[in-house]
Amino acid sequence: LPSNSTISVIDIETTGLSAYNNRITEIGIVKITSGKIVSEYSTLINPEQFIPPYITQMTGITNELVYGKPTFREIYPEIKKHIESGSAALGGHNVSFDYRFVNTSALRNGYKQITLPSLCTCRLARRLNLPVHSKSLDNLSKFYGIKRTRIHRALDDARATAAIFLHFFDKMIN
Repeated sequence: LPSNSTISVIDIETTGLSAYNNRITEIGIVKITSGKIVSEYSTLINPEQFIPPYITQMTGITNELVYGKPTFREIYPEIKKHIESGSAALGGHNVSFDYRFVNTSALRNGYKQITLPSLCTCRLARRLNLPVHSKSLDNLSKFYGIKRTRIHRALDDARATAAIFLHFFDKMIN
């Protein structure tokens, strides 16, 4: 990617781990261009299914919190526009999880999938041979001194992932 490329860094929260059986409850998107964060977007999404207590415990996202929020079907055109507009790639931490959920949800609702190439901070951390025993978002954030306020909330996780990308780009350029 050219150094002035735009990457849409995404993170989602869900009702579980299966893109087929579970649904998205929140999405956060942070855009990076030329080594700077240029925009942020996030929204809660009504998953139209029950959020299990263990998910609420982990994320803080309750059934009451998503009640009355837009459904994926209603909000996807806006999400797709935010992700694709000017972006050369879709970035994330274990990005295949987020990508699979978004595209499975798009197809389920009769929409076109996102087809951007993807970049994963977890895979890049392995390639860069970073001295951290686990390449989790939490460990990489600690390694780079990235402050996180609300762990397992989409926008905060996307911000942390974007900050990690900026460290990686800096390391690769220099």
